[in-house]
Amino acid sequence: MFTLRISHTDQDMLTITFQMKFSKPTPLEKTKLLEEIFPTLDLLQKSGLL
Repeated sequence: MFTLRISHTDQDMLTITFQMKFSKPTPLEKTKLLEEIFPTLDLLQKSGLL
């Protein structure tokens, strides 16, 4: 599920928020978080959304 809204800081910009479910408990460390979210970020980039 995701939401699409007008950005609070710039009325000409959209903000997309989506829920991510982690496959396992993940420490809040940069490298560990990136390991979990990389596939999603990669897909968004390949789709031209980042």
